[in-house]
Amino acid sequence: MKKISNYFLGFAAIALMAACSNDEIAPEVDNTTLPGVANGEAYLNVRLQDASAMTRATDGGYENGIASEHTVKDAQFFFFDAQGVFVGKASVWNGGNDNGDHGSTGNNVEFKGNTVIVLRGVTEKNYPEYLLTVINAEGFTAQPTIEATSQSLKQWYNTYTETVEGKDPSTVDCFVMSTSSYFGTDETKHNNNFYYATKILSTQFKPEPIEAAESGAVQVYVERLAAKVQVETSENLTSVRTDKDGKKLYKLNNVTIAGNENGQVDPNEGVTEVYVKFSNWGLSATTKDSYLSKQLKDSWKETAPFASWDNSGDYRCFWAQSTVYDKTIVTEGENKTLNYTTFGNLKNTVDGNKDNNGYAYCNENTNIVANITKNGKIDPAKATSVLLGAMLCDKDGNELDLIRHNGLLFKKDDYKKYVINAINKSKPINIYVADSENEGKYIQATELPSWLDLKRVTEGDNKGMIKVVANEKATISGTYYHIEEGVSTAYTDAAAVIKALQDALDGYSLDETLLLSDEAFTKGMMYYNIPIEHLAGFGTEGENTKVIIEGSYGVVRNHWYRITLNKIENIGTGVFDPNEEIIPEIPEQKYYLDATINILSWKIVNQSVEL
Repeated sequence: MKKISNYFLGFAAIALMAACSNDEIAPEVDNTTLPGVANGEAYLNVRLQDASAMTRATDGGYENGIASEHTVKDAQFFFFDAQGVFVGKASVWNGGNDNGDHGSTGNNVEFKGNTVIVLRGVTEKNYPEYLLTVINAEGFTAQPTIEATSQSLKQWYNTYTETVEGKDPSTVDCFVMSTSSYFGTDETKHNNNFYYATKILSTQFKPEPIEAAESGAVQVYVERLAAKVQVETSENLTSVRTDKDGKKLYKLNNVTIAGNENGQVDPNEGVTEVYVKFSNWGLSATTKDSYLSKQLKDSWKETAPFASWDNSGDYRCFWAQSTVYDKTIVTEGENKTLNYTTFGNLKNTVDGNKDNNGYAYCNENTNIVANITKNGKIDPAKATSVLLGAMLCDKDGNELDLIRHNGLLFKKDDYKKYVINAINKSKPINIYVADSENEGKYIQATELPSWLDLKRVTEGDNKGMIKVVANEKATISGTYYHIEEGVSTAYTDAAAVIKALQDALDGYSLDETLLLSDEAFTKGMMYYNIPIEHLAGFGTEGENTKVIIEGSYGVVRNHWYRITLNKIENIGTGVFDPNEEIIPEIPEQKYYLDATINILSWKIVNQSVEL
């Protein structure tokens, strides 16, 4: 299998201006004659490149990213002594040259050049032994120790403002990168106590700024802090129709709607054909920040599957402790642990332009099993997931305004008629209009269904349900009568009519569930939730038998999670208000989703799903 990696190299002449001023904490040197002691100056040649990436056992391959993913705006080099105490910093980035040969046999380098760091004020007692490299994190400062620096909180991106000739200043996002983390086996080149740093040998310091040979430079491997996600359709997922805008429509053969086009409102199966068309997608349950360096646990050296995921040959480990690792995830209230989104904020398109809106990025998010599962199932509110937006529509692509009530789907207007008819069978809603063409006799107001509205219940036992209420914005004109116990009251004021209708609804108590529905699909809006798998397939396949272990779900920096949609069998979760924050719940059996996740590198993770 051919491996393709993204490498970052460049040239800079950089001065290390600060040095350790405390001889007591400076490291002792070995027997090597150190350069530059007499004049306090030495040179270090450094090559920067992306840590090679492996895939999990069932997937494979490396893949180059797009240009914006390997842009380098600046690089900072933080030096620490043998005890991990900060001794100085060097910076400046003059760019690199693209060699134009991406992934051909024997050549997988994207950028090639030299970085020469000039260290000033050094002596035998304060030569640094560890280097922590940080890219595209302008303004970042080191902490007193290397451990504290590695645990500094960052975002996966940084924003720069550039003035483009002939254009207004534009914002450019760059990916923050840092030295890769792994447990090595060669103690002369890697210290597992400081697994997130590059160890510098005294022989790598030079007395003069000569151009380094490939084998003589300090090799610095970096990883992006970001995890990358992509959603695309499988070749096997074929549409049967398109709407007027050319949007693909996928038919749902297992979905029926109560009522039909002839006005029937009893809950019988109807004849409306139901289709799905995708809108946009985004990420849910993402972490709010990231550690600068990937954090590992010592126990992973011998623990499956992490022991095999630690690959010193590729200079990285394929699991991590995110900032929420081993923490309980709070999903309600103002202090939610993770970030959530709304339907209206889903911006990425399925099979989108990969340089524009085809990818989404986030901070890594990992945790122990107990904190992301419920009753043996993954809780999508606690593990980073894809929210795939879609619309339910008819054969022409027109969105269907639907309500799910007691497990049945109704068109919204049919559901309102169903509610009115059911109430009138036991306790009629006695709102009438005078019939001038029928000797002034009262007839029941036919506008009643249009005077009903739906409202989300925000508290109490029915919190989250959709409730039928009187529509305060209903258009009402003329004279209406509310008749109760033989007494007729005339109303010409719209608010009074609506209040009488609401009083009638509040007085209905024979079947309290009649006025409550499970969910609404406003203008057909719904979403499919796809928890992102990092390692799949443990245990027997099946809804109730798959075993979830640590590493089954999560997103890790510098991984590319490619989700492929294979099949659509049923509907997703209804969206009542596109501006409501979505806190995904564990879906019931009524939802069917089939997807496959594959991991390549960058590293890519592919996942296929059936919806």
